[in-house]
Amino acid sequence: MDGLQTAVSAKELAQKSAIGHLPTIIMVTSYGRERLLKLTDASAPTAIDAILAKPVTSSCLFDTLLTLQASDSRQVRHEGTALENSRRLLRGIQGARVLLVEDNELNQQVAREFLTRGGMQVVAANNGLEALECIGAAPFDAVLMDVHMPIMDGLEATRKIRQMPQGGDLPIIALTAAAMTQDRQACIDAGMNEHVAKPIDPQELAETLVKWISPRKVAGDRGCNLEQPILEAPREVAEEEVAAIEQALPGVRVRKALERMNNDVGLYRHLLLLFFNTQSGTAQRLREFLRTFDYARLYPAAHGLKGEAGTLGIDAISRAAEDLCQSIKADQVEKYGIQTEALASACESAQAQIGSFEHGQEAKGPEAG
Repeated sequence: MDGLQTAVSAKELAQKSAIGHLPTIIMVTSYGRERLLKLTDASAPTAIDAILAKPVTSSCLFDTLLTLQASDSRQVRHEGTALENSRRLLRGIQGARVLLVEDNELNQQVAREFLTRGGMQVVAANNGLEALECIGAAPFDAVLMDVHMPIMDGLEATRKIRQMPQGGDLPIIALTAAAMTQDRQACIDAGMNEHVAKPIDPQELAETLVKWISPRKVAGDRGCNLEQPILEAPREVAEEEVAAIEQALPGVRVRKALERMNNDVGLYRHLLLLFFNTQSGTAQRLREFLRTFDYARLYPAAHGLKGEAGTLGIDAISRAAEDLCQSIKADQVEKYGIQTEALASACESAQAQIGSFEHGQEAKGPEAG
């Protein structure tokens, strides 16, 4: 018996006086109200007092409980998707200037999409050196700093920013796919304020930005081409289109990925194609790094895959990449062979799925997209 059936049955028992008191029922789900109505009888959601969208955060739970407690009578209250919740959180700091430091094109596009549609003004830098130049040219309210980048990584860039007159108290938030405690400690030691894991969760990022950006001040605009915010309501998900992608990419968390992209199916397909094109030959490169004992290149390759695949919802690659990264960090050489092959195989499988899907869409013609 699923959650909706349980709620309906409980309501029926209360109507028949089979139970003395009907408890407040809050549904926790990845679906919104519209999706619930399509899945079941339209009267079923009326048995629910509130809906909390996954991932549930303490702030949303707190607001929901307060609302239910203050209500004289129960009413169905939809908390919206994680993206809607995050946008609600960001309202108090709309117009804030954020420097996004990220060398990966795919991750940069997703983060930029979220930030601009949440009302932030964004400057993108591709490495730590570019970040220093931007901070020297214009004021910012916060910096989102990738840790692993070429030319100058996030740790070195953070240490240099802290030495700048305008960088002493500038909030710097680490963005990294690394999950080990020592990685987070390295960020803190370098002078970063907090850590947000990749793939970026909209709710977590919004809460972190709200925590560190003061709503009372707005940084002045002095160069660096700040993008103006795009205040756009979350798009409605085209169910048939999403279902077609899910069918073509079994095992891929398509809907979770779309949450990060304002339900923009076009952007998601563009990023899938970008991943397909940029990662062609990756499986062979991984095997070659292993064969030549080039672990210095094997780790960043796996680390990058973890972030990109996680963003796109390709869990098979993300998990395999994380396992390999953990083993390399722990110097567990005996695991490298099996784990590298698992990651390479996952990449080949994903490439085949995405390629087949994209070629199928092309064959259908322009109306398919």
